[in-house]
Parts: sequence; C-alpha cells; structure tokens
Amino acid sequence: MPAHIFLRERLRQTPLIARLVVSMVLIAGVTVALLFFFFSRADRREIETLQTEMLANVARDLAGNLAALGENEVSRVRNLASARAVQDFATARPAQRSALFAPTLADFTNFLASDAFYRAALLLDPSGEVLVSTEGSYVGLNFADSVFFQTALAGEPHMSEPGISALDRQPVIWLSAPVYAETLPGSGPGSGPPAGVVAVALSPEKLWQRVESVAVGQNGYAIVLDRWGIRVAHGRDRRYIFRSLMPLPPDVWSALQADGRFGPLAEIASTGSTMLWEYVQRDSRAPVMTADAPGGGGRVYHSAAAVPDRQWTVVAMLPEAEVLAPANRVSSRTVLA
Repeated sequence: MPAHIFLRERLRQTPLIARLVVSMVLIAGVTVALLFFFFSRADRREIETLQTEMLANVARDLAGNLAALGENEVSRVRNLASARAVQDFATARPAQRSALFAPTLADFTNFLASDAFYRAALLLDPSGEVLVSTEGSYVGLNFADSVFFQTALAGEPHMSEPGISALDRQPVIWLSAPVYAETLPGSGPGSGPPAGVVAVALSPEKLWQRVESVAVGQNGYAIVLDRWGIRVAHGRDRRYIFRSLMPLPPDVWSALQADGRFGPLAEIASTGSTMLWEYVQRDSRAPVMTADAPGGGGRVYHSAAAVPDRQWTVVAMLPEAEVLAPANRVSSRTVLA
C-alpha cells in the first residue's frame, strides 16, 4: 500500500479528539517559538543598550577623574611657587641667596614628602637654569627649550604630557608654575614678569594606577591617549604605554624630539589601530564603536570621552562576548523554561 494512502487511513481511524490535541500542540509550539525569538531579540537589544551605557559612563567618569587629578596637581605646584621662601630666593641677588638656600630646600623637601609620587622639586631662573633642586644632578641644567618651562615663564601653570626624562631615562610628568615677587600693596598677584619657575617631577605611576584601578566589566579595561594617539596610560598592559595607535608623522616626531619628551627613544612603536584612531579623531563621535580585536580575538566595544582641560581622550573597552553574555544567559534560561 502506498505511504500516502496508509497515512490517510491511519488519520481517518484516529479519534477526533486526538487530532485536535495534535493540532493544538503544533500551533502552541510554533507560537511559543516565535514569541521566544522576538522576546530574545528584544532582551538582547535592551541588555546591549544597558551594557554600552555602562561602558560610556565608565569613560566619562574616568575622564572627569583625570581632569580633577590634573587640576589638583597644578594647584599644588602653584601654591609651592607662592611660598615665601621660594619667592625670596627667586628675587634675591646671587650674593644674597646662600642664606636663603636652606629654607627653600626645606619647603621643597616637605612638598615631596606630601606625596610618594613626587620625585624632585626644582627652582629655575628666567633663563631656564636650575638654581635649587632636591636632586643634586639637576642643579646647573638648563630647561629653556622645554614646554613646561616656557609655559610657566609665560605666566601659566602647566602639567606636561607623560614622557621619559633624558637625565635618568625614567618616565616623568613635569608640573610647573611661575614664581613672582611677593605681592605688594596695590598690585595684583602675578604682576610683572616671573622671577623664576618652580618645576616638580611627578611619576606617571600616579596616573597609571588611577587608570588601572578602573573596573570595566570582567575583561575590559581603559586607556588614555594624547592628541597624537600615543597611549599615556593603559589599564591592562603597561608595555603598550608610549605606543601610538598609528605611526607618527615625521614632523610630529621631530617636534616631540625637539621638546625632549621621550628622552633617549629613537622612535615610538605603533599598533596600527586604524579604526580606533579614526573613531577618537571624530568631532561628533557615536557613544560606542565596535571593531575587531587585534589578533582575531573577536569584536570589542569602545567608548571614548575627552578629558576636560587636557588634550587627552579616555577609551573604555569591553569584549563583545561579555557585553552580550547577560543576553545569552537570559536566552538559555528561556529555552529551558
């Protein structure tokens, strides 16, 4: 007997109630499958939105934190430059300075003791020569070509980009502020040209630890880029610090060398992160950008935020697998249900 005839006969012999039950079960199964599909997609979009908002908030919060860090450090070195002993030494004649050396050095020493990340405090004359320093090797050196000195001599406190000292080849951030003569009655603060410049060598370890302490999920991290796309901090691997997203143009590298920012380094390695570099350069960038991880590690979500008052950009990163993990868990539980 042909198969279709056999099935037709069996169906005719099947009670009506059984046929109705089978039909209802099939319809219910298809309905549940469709509902599961649409609910899963909705859950996935909602969870992805929540996760990306969290990522963007992390980037913004860290950017604000770093802005506050820079403002606090500049304020502290400005206060040091206004200390009476420092002002007296900077404005005194060379023959009168020997008696003022000890009080100035004491102020510098106390300042360094207030923060373990401070490495040296210096007083420079208007020509850029170091007159007093807590590190004797700095005395007599000239920083006239350094941006931190030139900016302070122009009357503006300054916090330099992280770099490498040519003297000891250690990572350093320079803080500087102008030193003025003691304010006289009827004259405003900072009147007249600076009598000198106070500079403080700050270890970038303070910046690095701040970035490394930021939790971005389980496997995410944050980085900080300067205006050239050079990593000045990395939340996961310090070996990437001072590597650029893209190769630096020759004129940019020449300017960095002239400033002495990277001391003995002959070049800056790059990682070829084209999509990330294009993303951080956009004037109006999307809150989140996805790109493939180097080495085929899957896709990664990125969110960038500018650091106020500095030419830095914070980028928070989180693997796609972790972003969508809550949605996948919800889908699995729905399937079981």
